[in-house]
Amino acid sequence: MWLGAAEPASQGDQTAIILGVIGALSLVLVAAVSGIFALLTAKANRTAPAPPPANSQPSQDMAFRDYVVGELAVARSRDDDHDEAREIFDRRLDRIERHLDLGDPE
Repeated sequence: MWLGAAEPASQGDQTAIILGVIGALSLVLVAAVSGIFALLTAKANRTAPAPPPANSQPSQDMAFRDYVVGELAVARSRDDDHDEAREIFDRRLDRIERHLDLGDPE
């Protein structure tokens, strides 16, 4: 009943309300897009490699690198030494198997 008694809104008031709603939605959309862009930019900056510090001392890094390379060389030479021993063992095992196969064909 009170709806019928209310004055109808004028055309200018409806236009102002529509423009206000469109403006508010536009602000929300711009804020959301800006937030997403900021997150993507932060992620890209976080995954990019960091530049080396200006006061880094490469001599300490090179000393550590030389130590690691030297240890790898020692380990590889030890592996090579064991390869020869394994080869000799395999040859002896092959000879034993061949002898057993000749003695018992089944």
